[in-house]
Amino acid sequence: MAAIGTPSGAEAAWDYFGEIRFAGGWAENPGLLDSSQPASLRGGQMEAASRLSLGARSEWEKTDFEFSYSPYGEIYEDSDLNQLSHALGLSWDHRFTQRLSLSLREDFNYNPKLPTDPNGADIGGALSSDSSITASDFRQSLSLRATQKSTLDWTYRNILRNYSFDQLLDTSGNAFGMDYSRTFGPLVVVSAGYEFGVYSFSDGLPPPVPSDLETFCAAQPLDPNCIAFTTAAAQPPAEDQGFGRHRAYAGYAYDSPPGFHFDIDAGYDQVVFSESDSGSVSEPFARTSLGWNGTRFYTRVGYEQGLDEGGGVVTVAELKRGWADGLLRFTDNASLELSVSRDVRRSLDYDGAPAETTLTTLRGMSSFTYKLSRAWALIAVFTHDKQTATGTSAVPSESRANRYGLGASWTFEP
Repeated sequence: MAAIGTPSGAEAAWDYFGEIRFAGGWAENPGLLDSSQPASLRGGQMEAASRLSLGARSEWEKTDFEFSYSPYGEIYEDSDLNQLSHALGLSWDHRFTQRLSLSLREDFNYNPKLPTDPNGADIGGALSSDSSITASDFRQSLSLRATQKSTLDWTYRNILRNYSFDQLLDTSGNAFGMDYSRTFGPLVVVSAGYEFGVYSFSDGLPPPVPSDLETFCAAQPLDPNCIAFTTAAAQPPAEDQGFGRHRAYAGYAYDSPPGFHFDIDAGYDQVVFSESDSGSVSEPFARTSLGWNGTRFYTRVGYEQGLDEGGGVVTVAELKRGWADGLLRFTDNASLELSVSRDVRRSLDYDGAPAETTLTTLRGMSSFTYKLSRAWALIAVFTHDKQTATGTSAVPSESRANRYGLGASWTFEP
């Protein structure tokens, strides 16, 4: 049978690639317990980890396809923390004509226990070791090159994030958009676009209140734990907190031949709640990045703010996100990779005023690689995760974890 978009009788040439990483090291508070818990429970322990990455890609006359699968396993001294997570990626690109093309992307992740592993880091949202997390991110883009300088894109995105822990919110979102871009010379692109997304939620059940806490809160209603329980219990059902988001923006991008890059999108977000008497909320939207791409040094820093889903703790939130990535090649064999991101989600009341719930997540990673040969390399990795939350009892008020590892990797590719 001929592949889609492939003339009958044409055969694709498949390329296979992959990597095996294995490392051992030390993990501090791998269970992401609250910092108020005794140090004996949050103490460090030895761990061993292995990650297998497998993939295949192929090209036809008008179609490109790529598949990747990555299981990640961890073994701890405390066997209750052992886990195996999975990540799956698919991409399909088809060129109908020289001007019209279609792109499809799917990223699927399943993490059974600890969201601090590399597969869990791609999921986003609240970090919780009391829950498994299943996430899917599907993106589609239909592009039409209207002229030599102008392009129209129609986009669709579907996101799913499901927690097994009932006190965390399951999220489903569908967003449709349109973007117009035009080049001005070889360096500048100006764009404008609009997106409308619909988000719905389930679970997010209020926690059961222990009888001793209920008695305590009657006497101490302003205690932070009492406020968190009271706020959760007063929330309407998650099914009634869905919303639609309008996003209109204009953009500018600049790329210089030496490697400098700058881009910015700016506009406005408006959230309209599903409940007709709940009104709407409007906030400025901005997304920008700045960086350099050289032969020995790469860096990119970015910032984003706007209205978004609340990461499993609340429904709609004011999101502020900052991130930075860097790669430094000391020699042809030695390199250092760095990345850090910080998300702050603050819940909004239906009238637009800030509410009590805030979720802040900080994630950092550094990795040193020394190549022994084309296939073999030595690796040293450090990761840091920290999360703080106020106004919710669904996740710890503060938790942090560190990992230190040494190991090796073996890579194969065409």
